[in-house]
Amino acid sequence: GEAFVVFESPDEAQRACQKDRETFGEKFGDRYVRVYPTLESDVADMQQVVHQQNMVQQGHSHMHMDSVVKMKSLPFDATQLDIIHFFEAYKLKPNGVQLVVRSDNKPTGEAFVDFENYEEAVKAMREKDHKVFNERF
Repeated sequence: GEAFVVFESPDEAQRACQKDRETFGEKFGDRYVRVYPTLESDVADMQQVVHQQNMVQQGHSHMHMDSVVKMKSLPFDATQLDIIHFFEAYKLKPNGVQLVVRSDNKPTGEAFVDFENYEEAVKAMREKDHKVFNERF
């Protein structure tokens, strides 16, 4: 998968690039990640992601058929696996759960979940909105 990260300053972005090819962590074994500055050819993809995120934040996500839903008010210790279990009756895309973290790597209590299609996302929102998640809702 890919992610675009916006840093507070160019210095922070440069420091992040020093993490290129470092292993991702014990959980993923010897798998490493690539970290590098955005290329000119990446700008269109990044703009599309930012546009979609802005639409969701402004409450206009119904204007386009999107299979991604945003979860809020999650416990700070919620994991991707917890979210997968919460939506076990629904079809998620592979690697379809992304937890949102702050620049200091602390969780925000939000996540994005990508379902196989728009209809599955709508069904999950309709049936799971305001349901208890690990003793919270």
